[in-house]
Amino acid sequence: MILMAGGTGTLGTRVVERLRARQLQVRILTRHLERARRLESEHVEVVVGDLRDPLAVDRAMTGVRTIISAVQGGFGATDGATPQSVDGQGNSNLIAAARSHHVEHFILVSIIDAAPDHPLELWRMKYQAEQELKASGLSWTIISSAPFMEWAVAQYGDPLIRTGRTWIFGRGEMPINFVSANDVAGFV
Repeated sequence: MILMAGGTGTLGTRVVERLRARQLQVRILTRHLERARRLESEHVEVVVGDLRDPLAVDRAMTGVRTIISAVQGGFGATDGATPQSVDGQGNSNLIAAARSHHVEHFILVSIIDAAPDHPLELWRMKYQAEQELKASGLSWTIISSAPFMEWAVAQYGDPLIRTGRTWIFGRGEMPINFVSANDVAGFV
């Protein structure tokens, strides 16, 4: 059984679809049952729970051999989710549950340039999760992704098409690399 946290997001849905196509057993841990229902199938189970709640995480662990954390409490997060509560504490809860349930492997989707002194909290919390996972004694894989091209299209392209205008971060002088969420899902 693979426990998928972040299974209803841009990356998570693509990962779940790939795992389902391989007929692997997946359990999605989600706060939003209605967003996950379309992913349910013979091989995909949905459980309602918040990874910020250690008891909910523990309840989702029955029979889990692998955890994939594709969570992100930054851009577009809802229900009071923050990088600290989701990427920091939520991943910490997942790592602790993985240790106590003797999970075989933990895959953490992080972000390029995660660092303890990054100016953005999301990057600092991803770094914190990476360090905790590395020190956990678990077998692990960390995938450090660039921002998703799908996000860039929605943020920059959609307003440009609708209004003829768009916005940029900063002065627009620094190049940004993007990656397709489909490609990252393939690596996961």
